[in-house]
Amino acid sequence: MPDPFDVRKRLESPNRRPLRQPPTAASSFVRLEEAARGEEVFSGRGLVYRVQQRPEEFDAEFAGLSETFRESVESADSFERARLVRLSRRKSLSVEDILFLDLETCALTNAPLFLIGAMAWNDGGLIVRQYLARNHAEEAAAIERFLDDSAGKRLLISFNGKSFDLPYLRSRAIHHALPPMPERPHWDLLIEARRRWKNRLPNCQLQTVERGVCGRVRQGDIPSRDIPRAYRTFVQTSNASEMAAILRHNALDLLTLADLIVRMERETADAYG
Repeated sequence: MPDPFDVRKRLESPNRRPLRQPPTAASSFVRLEEAARGEEVFSGRGLVYRVQQRPEEFDAEFAGLSETFRESVESADSFERARLVRLSRRKSLSVEDILFLDLETCALTNAPLFLIGAMAWNDGGLIVRQYLARNHAEEAAAIERFLDDSAGKRLLISFNGKSFDLPYLRSRAIHHALPPMPERPHWDLLIEARRRWKNRLPNCQLQTVERGVCGRVRQGDIPSRDIPRAYRTFVQTSNASEMAAILRHNALDLLTLADLIVRMERETADAYG
C-alpha cells in the first residue's frame, strides 16, 4: 500500500513552496521600529518591546492556519482532539487553553535570553506575541510580561522545549527573582516528530521536518548559530538591520508547530480513511 504521507517525496520535490523573504532595508542603519512594528509595554520590571501579528499577516501561506488548527483541536471528528485532551490532563480542551513557546537566547547556557516567542488564540484566531529585550537590562521585564500575558493557559507546546526552552526560561526567571513559569502539561513536538518521522527524514531538526512534512522552504532565513551574534550587534550599535530576520525566524518556528499539528491530523485521517 503506498504511503499516503510520503515525506521523502516532499524533501526531494523541486516544487517545494518557498516563503518570501522579509523586505530588505534600503539603508545600512535600521531603527528597530522600522525593522519590526511593535509597541512598548510595561511590566513591574520596566519596559519591553512587544511585536504582535496574526499568521496571515506574517505570510499568505498561513492564511487558513487559525481555522484549521481550531478544527484539529475542537472538532468532534478530529483524531488529534482526544490526544490533546489527554495531554492536558483535563476533561476538555479548547484552543484558548493552548500556549506555544520558542526562545531566542544569547548562548546555549548561562546567558541572557532576549526574545520570548509565544503564540496563543486571541480574538478569534492565533496571534504571535514576541517579547524582545532591547538590551540585557530588559530581560526581566520581557520574562515578567510574558508570564503575565500567558497566565491561565493549560497546555504548553514546544519543539525541544522540555530539554531547552522551559528549563532555560525557569533558570532566567530564578536569576531575576521572578516567579517561575507555572507547571502545566507540556507536549514537546520534537519527541513526536522522532516517533512519527525518524525513519522517513534525515534528521528531526525543525526545519527538516518543516521541509519534509509541510513542504515549505525558508528563504533568507538567519541561521540559528548567527542569532546571538546578530543580537549582540544590535545591542552594541542599535542597528536593527538583522532583527527583522530574527523575529521572522522565531515567528516561523511557532507557526510551524501549529501547522505540524494540522498535518498530523491529516496524516492520521488519511491512514484511517
